[in-house]
Amino acid sequence: MRIKPQISSSAIVAVGHFNPLILRPDWLLKKELIVGSDSEQMRVEVIHSELVLLRFPWGRLHCDQGQFMVSTEKDPIVTAYDFFVNCFQMLPETPVRAVGINREIHFPAGSAEKLHLIGDTLAPKPFWKEWTFEGEERIGGLRSLVMEQGVVREGRKVRKDGRSGYIHFKVEPSVRADVPNGVYSHVNDHFDLTLNGEPNDGRAAAELVAEVWDDAIGRAEYWFDQLMSIVDVDAN
Repeated sequence: MRIKPQISSSAIVAVGHFNPLILRPDWLLKKELIVGSDSEQMRVEVIHSELVLLRFPWGRLHCDQGQFMVSTEKDPIVTAYDFFVNCFQMLPETPVRAVGINREIHFPAGSAEKLHLIGDTLAPKPFWKEWTFEGEERIGGLRSLVMEQGVVREGRKVRKDGRSGYIHFKVEPSVRADVPNGVYSHVNDHFDLTLNGEPNDGRAAAELVAEVWDDAIGRAEYWFDQLMSIVDVDAN
């Protein structure tokens, strides 16, 4: 990347029908989904029939009855991938409707002027001039932009790669006080796994993530790089 993000995270989210209590620490240990320091340093936040929250040295597991999410803010982010794929290989009959591979970053633009430059580049201001300027004084600007890749075909949203789903690329000013003049960006690679309106299964979710992970992460890194290039003068 052109600019080192101050905060970087990755998450894989599955939507379906889950039994959170399956993901008890003893089951994770038995299936060797956590080993070594992960098991020694794991912290249990919630264990309940409707919600399980576990904290690992590298990230966090959240599972309720409708959503499973494993996330990490530490490199290597492939740790989240390994946990997700291995876990759902152990849960082949779990109903899964959709999977999302998410990457997000917060990075400093360098100055207020460069922060505005990003907004002005992504949302040119001539159309909004009376809305965003009063004379020479700036009185507004871009607060949130979401671009989507996906078209509706035969009642289903389809991505450029032909898979059911969509890709969202979001850009906003960062709300983090510790990232001065910060930019927040989030890429969600979303895949619809339903068949004739019915959920697919855990095995299909694991196979999908194993197949598309590299492309999804590479795509996110490319768009983060393009975004950073707007203000990274030294790299141009």
